[in-house]
Amino acid sequence: MEIHYQYMIPPFFKPYHEMTADEAKQYFEYYISQIPNRINYLQKFLESNANKLIELDFTKKSLVEFWDWYENLLVEQKETNYTDGTPLNLSYDVLGISSDFAMYFGETFVRNHSSIYWGYKKKPKSNFYLNWPSLLGFQKNLVHCPENSISILVSRSLEKKDKNAILKLYSTWEEWI
Repeated sequence: MEIHYQYMIPPFFKPYHEMTADEAKQYFEYYISQIPNRINYLQKFLESNANKLIELDFTKKSLVEFWDWYENLLVEQKETNYTDGTPLNLSYDVLGISSDFAMYFGETFVRNHSSIYWGYKKKPKSNFYLNWPSLLGFQKNLVHCPENSISILVSRSLEKKDKNAILKLYSTWEEWI
């Protein structure tokens, strides 16, 4: 199945660690403002392309249903060698779905845990997640970045499917509330 997905194109982008303070603020504000639009777009895409109803209703069940569908898509895309030269040798369309799902995953976590909120780390400069849109409010000032975490799960899924991976990630994050 060939995928056509309109992924988010920010007004500018450069590596997070290279952003100035003003650029990081501008990017973060843009990113946060796009969350409802991107989740809505992802929902409409699923309604047209998924073989079953997946309602993005900010529940763990929706995360599992999406992940089950997406892992199958990843396997199919990998087998067709859809594109190469992109991250993980997946098309930008498939990576765009991953990016929007990361937003959805993060927003689901925020909506279900009142102490957790979107933000970004401004310092120290050595922080791996410097300027990345992330979830804050965890114990010991821990930072969780949905974009990075979902990318890691995608990479692992390309090697071996694990339908429980998304719940494991969610539960791990809950341990730090």
